Amino acid sequence: MVKNFYIFILLCVFFLHNYSWAQTQSERINSLEEEMASLRDEITESKFIKSTNSKKMNLGGYLTMQASGISGQNSPASVRKIELETIISGEMFENLKYFSEVEVELESSLGDTKHTGDRLYGVGEDIVKLERLWLSYQTNQYIGVRSGLFFTPMGIANRLHYQPVILTSDRPLFLRNGLFVRRFTGVSIVGKLNDYLNYELYGGSDIDVIQTPFVGGFYLGFDLSNIVPMRVGLSNQNSQSISDGSLNVYGIDTNVEWNNFLFKAEYFVDDLNGEGYYIQPSFKTKRWRFFFRQEFADTNKLIDKDDDHKRQSFGLNYLFAGDKRIKIDHQKYTYTKKQDVNNKDKDYSKLVLELSLTF
Repeated sequence: MVKNFYIFILLCVFFLHNYSWAQTQSERINSLEEEMASLRDEITESKFIKSTNSKKMNLGGYLTMQASGISGQNSPASVRKIELETIISGEMFENLKYFSEVEVELESSLGDTKHTGDRLYGVGEDIVKLERLWLSYQTNQYIGVRSGLFFTPMGIANRLHYQPVILTSDRPLFLRNGLFVRRFTGVSIVGKLNDYLNYELYGGSDIDVIQTPFVGGFYLGFDLSNIVPMRVGLSNQNSQSISDGSLNVYGIDTNVEWNNFLFKAEYFVDDLNGEGYYIQPSFKTKRWRFFFRQEFADTNKLIDKDDDHKRQSFGLNYLFAGDKRIKIDHQKYTYTKKQDVNNKDKDYSKLVLELSLTF
């Protein structure tokens, strides 16, 4: 009797175990089937999402804060500029890339008093501006097409336009004085003919004037580094407007880098007596950049002598983390006519401190 009881208990345990195991297995199978169905739905959905999203996207930009003071003035030094640049770029699909740059800026300036002996920074104005926006399609190195809002490929400084890698706190005078058209909307054809020669042809409308007249031109870049450590560029721009008619600007630029020494220079001249240039030698160490720049710009050399001036800048950059840097430069402004209508000296100096951070 006892023996039969133990046999009965063992059989119950066996059947209960098998029933429990079978139930657990059944639940697991059902659970796996549900997970697989969910994964199939997710895969289908992700394919749809991927088809509408970029293949690749990058987000970055930089933050610049700048303070400056003018020598010989009663006003104290002040924060002159705060600038936030946000850059989004990427690849929509094979060979089709996009780029956008939006600028948020608060800047005070000398305004109408910059060419007189009375110099005070005016009240700043908040500016939100679309700097660049373009699409680019390129399947090989020889030819590619871009369409959108660009900086014209005139020389080095205008093409570079990236504050964290510019040694000086201010861009060259010929960019400030409007010697040529800086931005345009239209089409650009770019490419490399070989390892030594790259080109860009462009045409469109001047974005910074009300009439948006036609502007077009070309840039040729020669890389001579296999012979000498030098790159040379040639540029031409034709712009047309209702008031001034047709204007041609011609330019040449050079960039020499030999060991720790760097040298940049640009020269522009137009067919209506406009001229501008700068020369900029510099020296670099691991974290320090030392530079000097001599420059001049005048949209018409035959008139407006009251405003004609040159600028000398010298200073240093300290790279405390990657390309994140602190800039200090001293700028000296020398006028052709030394005094204004009130017999006040127009020559002056300015000390600038800038912090540039990339992200």
